[in-house]
Amino acid sequence: MKQMFPWYDSNWLSIYLHAQSIIKESNPKKLKTFTDALEPLKTRRDFEVVKIKKVFDEQRLNELKDVIKNLDMGQKETHEIFRFGRLVVHDHPIFNKLQGAMTEMVSEMVKEEVESSYNFLSLYYNLGVCDIHMDSPQAKWTLDICIEQTINWKIYISQRQDWMENFEYTGQNWKEQILNDSNNRFTAYSLKPSDGIIFSGSSQWHYRKSLYRKNKQNHCYLIFFHFIPKGMKEIIKPQNWAKLFDIPELENLFQ
Repeated sequence: MKQMFPWYDSNWLSIYLHAQSIIKESNPKKLKTFTDALEPLKTRRDFEVVKIKKVFDEQRLNELKDVIKNLDMGQKETHEIFRFGRLVVHDHPIFNKLQGAMTEMVSEMVKEEVESSYNFLSLYYNLGVCDIHMDSPQAKWTLDICIEQTINWKIYISQRQDWMENFEYTGQNWKEQILNDSNNRFTAYSLKPSDGIIFSGSSQWHYRKSLYRKNKQNHCYLIFFHFIPKGMKEIIKPQNWAKLFDIPELENLFQ
């Protein structure tokens, strides 16, 4: 199946729209049932970014720094080093435990019950950059926490938007199209070590410019805790849709 949109992590949205087209053709009476069932993955219109000072105390922060120092290369994924200038570590046991402990706090702040989706440690270095994008709904809610950095590295986040189901662009200037759209209203947020920010990655454009090279060796270590609405862990997976909605034609989603 061809990806419909140009930004990183847009594949889920392409699959979702492809599923709708299959249902319209094969079983149109079930279309509303399908879209209604996935509606909780969309972000309420009045949501605004939440910034949190000092998520961790000094002792815990130092413990997390030690975790990073003691990682060996076998634990670090290298597939994003050229695109993002970072090494990543998914679902480390210590961060899994931390994420579970934060579920209640995140639920209160986003005003809905959530459960853990996944997390990853993002170790940015001199080539660090994060192009503008929206995440898949597996990251409906993101708690982004700075652990350590050589320089304060801003993240730019737009206002809450509807899913970009009808996004159209021409040529290669889709990034400028997003950045120049006055409806997006980007705000820059700075995080010091231990500060956190909660935003809706699947309904807010976000990006970071190239990491400013103040020193010969620069870095910014961030942990991203991703959450989804409670009870959505199975229905969020496109490979489950054919069985969950009793629509055999959805087995062809990935063709």
